[in-house]
Amino acid sequence: SNPLKVLVWYPDFRTAVFLDRSLTLLGELNLISAGYPEVRTIGASQDGNLWLYDEVNFRLVKITKDGEQRFESQSMNQLEPTLRSVSCLHEYNDRVYLADSIQGLFIFDVFAQFDRFWPPMHPVKEFQVVDDQVQYLFEGRIVAERLQIRANREIGFADLLSPETVAMLSPRRLLLMQDGSVRVYGY
Repeated sequence: SNPLKVLVWYPDFRTAVFLDRSLTLLGELNLISAGYPEVRTIGASQDGNLWLYDEVNFRLVKITKDGEQRFESQSMNQLEPTLRSVSCLHEYNDRVYLADSIQGLFIFDVFAQFDRFWPPMHPVKEFQVVDDQVQYLFEGRIVAERLQIRANREIGFADLLSPETVAMLSPRRLLLMQDGSVRVYGY
């Protein structure tokens, strides 16, 4: 989300690496050593810290680059619906969005306090928030759903796909990787 401070996540090693715009190493944090052994999803915060979902304690946590805890949510296993399969986490416009690929989106404020649950039209594994819209890929379509009102827009691109194609979203861009090349489409 910030091209001047790049966050690289190695989930198998539970390690976050911080890089600058020239990809020079700024720091590294092992989450197991920091006391968070079961973390599969992290995200960068706008103030340079780190958001993570602690699967042992069922909490959204904000920590510094040194592993010091800043904020922590209430235990999410006591809410309905309950988080089951956290897949993606983003901070945007003073809100933190946590995607559960089974349930939907859980929205928090910047102090990790639960705000609301938002059920999308389709299952969401990876997403981005642009102009108060949640945008994600689903079965050869880009789906953009408004957060404030229940309205959505879909753009099909299935005719551009083959079984080997990897599709990714970037703000207002669709990236298709296939056969060692990347094609970029604006939408």
